Amino acid sequence: MATELGGLVPPRHSGNGRPDSLRAKPAHRAKLQTVALEDIDSRLYERGDTAFDIFAQIVNELAVPKPLHIKDCTIGKVRDGLPEGKLRTELTRVTKLHWFQYLAGFSNTIKHRQLISHQPSQKYEEGTGEYLGGGAQVAAFKYHSREFKSYWVKEVLEGTVEMHNEIVILGITLNEHCLTPALP
Repeated sequence: MATELGGLVPPRHSGNGRPDSLRAKPAHRAKLQTVALEDIDSRLYERGDTAFDIFAQIVNELAVPKPLHIKDCTIGKVRDGLPEGKLRTELTRVTKLHWFQYLAGFSNTIKHRQLISHQPSQKYEEGTGEYLGGGAQVAAFKYHSREFKSYWVKEVLEGTVEMHNEIVILGITLNEHCLTPALP
């Protein structure tokens, strides 16, 4: 009989000398999945955040008439330093998107406060009882006087992917900007 170790059940062997898998008891499986989702979400956002930071550095060097000092080089400041045109318009559009603002606030808030629940939950429509979803949730939070509602982790991950797609569009716009000859 297998002995339980902190909610984990030792792996079974299928006869080939290798464990089948490390299995979690059902009560702990949801918590492990939530922890995994939290880790995935924060890593995805860090990559997205890093991508926007790197993009800001590139735009600063290639397109800002008076490049900013490295310590002042944020996507917002770089956007504001660009001349009017398609690149500035696209950067303005992206930085106004809900998911851009949400993820920036999330990234800064999660450094100081646990936002993702480790208890699986389910939501139902109040009036009809219709099932709205389940799993781990990111708690509502406030960042720079803006309030953000609670989302399922899956929704936040989808928002993160949206922002990754937006940076591709911004990269194409930057390429077009750099390849367009300057007018005398």
